[in-house]
Amino acid sequence: MPIRPRPGGETRALVALAAPLAVTQVAQVALTTTDLVMMGALGAGALAAGGLAIVVFNQLRTMGVGMVTALGNQIAAARVTAALPDPAEPADTRAGGKNHTAGREADKSDAGAEVGPGIGLGAGSGADVGIGPGADLGVGPGVDVGVGPGVDVGFGPGVGKEVGPGSGLGAGAEAGAQVGAEVAAEGDTEAGARVGAQVGAEAGAEGGPGAGAEAGPDIGAETGARAGAGAAGRLGTQAAPAARRAANVATDDPHAALRELVRAGLAVATLAGLAGILLMAAIAAALPLLGQSADVVHRARPMILALAPGLLPCLWFQVIRQYTVGMRRPQALLGITIASVAANIALNWCFIHGVWFVPDFGLVGIGLSTTLVYGLSLLALHAAVRRDPVLAPALSLAAWRADPATVRRLAKLGFPIAATYGSEAGFFSVVALIMGGFGAAALAAHTAVNQLVYIVFQITVGISHASSVLVSEAIAQRRPARARVVARTALALGASVMAVVALLYLVLPRVVLTPFLDPDDPATSTAIHLLAIAALLQFFDTSQNIGVGLLRGLDDTSAGFRMTVIGYWLVGLPIALLVGVAADTGPTGVWIGLCAGLAATAGLLLRRFRAGLDRTATR
Repeated sequence: MPIRPRPGGETRALVALAAPLAVTQVAQVALTTTDLVMMGALGAGALAAGGLAIVVFNQLRTMGVGMVTALGNQIAAARVTAALPDPAEPADTRAGGKNHTAGREADKSDAGAEVGPGIGLGAGSGADVGIGPGADLGVGPGVDVGVGPGVDVGFGPGVGKEVGPGSGLGAGAEAGAQVGAEVAAEGDTEAGARVGAQVGAEAGAEGGPGAGAEAGPDIGAETGARAGAGAAGRLGTQAAPAARRAANVATDDPHAALRELVRAGLAVATLAGLAGILLMAAIAAALPLLGQSADVVHRARPMILALAPGLLPCLWFQVIRQYTVGMRRPQALLGITIASVAANIALNWCFIHGVWFVPDFGLVGIGLSTTLVYGLSLLALHAAVRRDPVLAPALSLAAWRADPATVRRLAKLGFPIAATYGSEAGFFSVVALIMGGFGAAALAAHTAVNQLVYIVFQITVGISHASSVLVSEAIAQRRPARARVVARTALALGASVMAVVALLYLVLPRVVLTPFLDPDDPATSTAIHLLAIAALLQFFDTSQNIGVGLLRGLDDTSAGFRMTVIGYWLVGLPIALLVGVAADTGPTGVWIGLCAGLAATAGLLLRRFRAGLDRTATR
């Protein structure tokens, strides 16, 4: 029986992963916002100089984050390849053995049967058995079975029978049973179960007469045997050698590939962080050559140098964060990020004004406290992951032991992402310069509306990261149909959120703008017009950001960069100049160009994703 993805299951998985990521993103925006607010309390000069330093730091930080963003996708794929249990499932579901049967009897309307003598299995609505969202399972004597990667079958004590007498063994499943039995015979029953899962699931014979695996008594009741094959796989017998090699690697240490990726991610982050620190030092030295006033140079230079060391702990934090996201266990991020905002406010106050033994650093104190907060956040996340029994086995900080080939692979994936982030930031900076040409009121209106869009955009970032990881899982499982469902679900979820936000923009524009602009300010009327365009723009912005994430799930990061360059610079910017400046429609025309650029980018990215997924499905 083929596996059919259920959109409802993907929606739950997407929301469960995206929600903490989105809130974490918003909290990170709050971190920078509190810095700016406290700079403003020191005066306009401090805000100007400190704001410049923050812009420099954030630009290099964002590009550094891009260098390690693909790590989450690689972790997700490696977890599937190693046949590790789904961390999102309850422990009793992941454990195998008798607990697979417990709690499955509530609803047998979809599936449920005897699986060989003495082996009970119930799979009904809400009770998938290690199959992933939306799979149906019909198992019984003489019934053919089509089971995808990672299917857990609990075996009763002492049972050494075929699964479904008379069902027969597909070529891939037979290989899985054989290799698993060989490993189990050597005394490692848990490894035997794992190998049986790896080979049986990944090397299913297309269109085989059924599925199953002979699990000898040595597999053991406690561990459970994991085996699967059938029409879900397109590898056939040709893939059996590759699956065997992967299984042999997993036999030695199922977390080895994950651990190697974490080390490589830390190595890439270290190199990117050091390069960023050197660039910040160079920028600080070159400020007088960049047309900045003497007062700004005097204030901004030490601020930039105080922020620079924070790049390293910041990027190391991002590596561990991507590891937790790839493993679908990012819950600790939320509490740590929120606590970091509170710590940042307290430390800012201490370093600005001097408390107890802490000297009065003034503006530079904000840079020092920000660097310290990044270090404390790193320690807190590391401690949380070390306490997590699922995450701890693969966490290794030994970046110097990273495999050079893996480092190069991550860097190759990361460069286009970093370039995409840099291109996007550069595009919006140019738009801000164009808006400044229309006067202070236009620039103020643009800044206020752009900040609103940026805050809401963080929700989209969470959805994009979550969908990206789920697509990586689907591709590793060789289930392109599931990847399509994830993509549609992510776009629908993003559009739903943006629809609510657009309604607020259109119905309550003055209320939305109140935190940024006085109702009587001349900029408010301009901002209201821009807000109406933003109501439409956010749909395209959401789609293009999700599109970048979906392509990252296919390991297609270079195409994402090319598409954004075309959309931003070759479509958006010319239209903004033509409509806003040449046609003299002002700020509204510039935002029309911005909207057109994002729409073109979204269309190109999603078209590329569909084409890439079609190619994957035909392999």
